[in-house]
Amino acid sequence: MQYDFNFYSSLLLITFSQGILYSVLLLKKGIQTDNKSNYWLSLFVFLCSLYVAPWMLDFAGWYDN
Repeated sequence: MQYDFNFYSSLLLITFSQGILYSVLLLKKGIQTDNKSNYWLSLFVFLCSLYVAPWMLDFAGWYDN
């Protein structure tokens, strides 16, 4: 399956990857400091990134195949 990353899907890919990266970093910091707010913020950022994923894949032509 070949993906056609255009301008819109590239912008959403950057947003998606940054959200996943920051959620992992927040989770790591939450484990180190045992701070509940970092866990919740990590979950929220991760879910927001997953919310963007269908649009990113749609613009890349994934649903057409």
